[in-house]
Amino acid sequence: MRILVTFIYVIVLISLLTGCVNTIEETAIYELGNVRKIKLCDNVIYKTCTVVTTKHTIKNLQVSNFPGNDIKFNDFLFYRYIKYSQKISIQYCKNTSCQPYASCYKFMPCYSEYYDKVVLYSKE
Repeated sequence: MRILVTFIYVIVLISLLTGCVNTIEETAIYELGNVRKIKLCDNVIYKTCTVVTTKHTIKNLQVSNFPGNDIKFNDFLFYRYIKYSQKISIQYCKNTSCQPYASCYKFMPCYSEYYDKVVLYSKE
């Protein structure tokens, strides 16, 4: 238990320290498209569905990750990647609203994967 509390304390401290110097360096958007059909939803706490958009068919999309915890026909869905000086954040967006999904700091293994997506999507 003590190790867990110490770990959480270190993560919070790092977040506070790096958050003070984080400036937005770049943003990128990956468009999923407008919702055309929602099917095969499960009825669990974190609702996942197969969603057909104007650009993709996405299986097992967790619709509760989007603002309002739901999506409807014709909603415009996209992911926003924000590159700060010390981290990259991902937001799940619906129409004009976004909500945070994940963040990855430079010292974490996921940083290079997220950075590659920022570079790729900013060129589209």
